[in-house]
Amino acid sequence: MTAQDVEHLPPLNCEVLDPEPILSDRAYGHTKRTVEGLRRSLEEYRVRGGRDLDPGMRQLTMDAMQSLIDEWSEQMREYEQLKSGNATLAVHSLRELPTLLVKARVAAGLSQKQLAQKLGLKPQQIQRYEASRYRTITLARMLQVAEALGLRFDGAAKVG
Repeated sequence: MTAQDVEHLPPLNCEVLDPEPILSDRAYGHTKRTVEGLRRSLEEYRVRGGRDLDPGMRQLTMDAMQSLIDEWSEQMREYEQLKSGNATLAVHSLRELPTLLVKARVAAGLSQKQLAQKLGLKPQQIQRYEASRYRTITLARMLQVAEALGLRFDGAAKVG
């Protein structure tokens, strides 16, 4: 694809999202609007876009758009399942623990404020923890958060 080819592509009416999982109603709404806009853009592209491109390049463009729609739609389904409280959360690495804590809060139906109250903290502290993906939390406090969320771990740890 040349620079001239790119100039002829119709603009997409969507904003690219961070690939982080959806962990709030606000992010869910933003993702939903973005997916709807991307679906409209894809339909418009199928009808009118990229006609002067090589057919393979045109198909590649449409496939990329569809891939984004599929990925974000799956994230929306995962968030809906979390919100329903009917989710099994898995963690395969300690690096995933911070995201697990946020997902567990959503699945428990707790707001940041409600979790803060359970822990005797200010809501801003939970906001900071989640915004930083719990980078500044102590292990003791992380265990308190997990307990307040009712998390139970039943997996095995592997060495090496």
